[in-house]
Amino acid sequence: MRVQLSGIAELSFPTTPPFDSVIAISIVRGTLDSPVAYALYSVSVSEANPNAVQVVTINASDYDVPLPPSNELVYTLYLFCTADATRIGIESFNAVAYSD
Repeated sequence: MRVQLSGIAELSFPTTPPFDSVIAISIVRGTLDSPVAYALYSVSVSEANPNAVQVVTINASDYDVPLPPSNELVYTLYLFCTADATRIGIESFNAVAYSD
């Protein structure tokens, strides 16, 4: 199987975020019993976009996914930020699985 993943989140900062702030996304396949973690995807908040609201998107693929014994495939998206931020609205995480 192969799985296409997409997500979006909107964060609000109380003030302009510090230049060295990082917004990181991590996706995990599986449950607490058998997780498979993926490398973090991170975005630096830059002076080029110092807005108090930041929108972060991700598109990813997972290939050669084994069929779980339960026939239930679970993915979890985690969102981290090094600055004080609040999740404010646009928020979605989708996965679509395909097989030959």
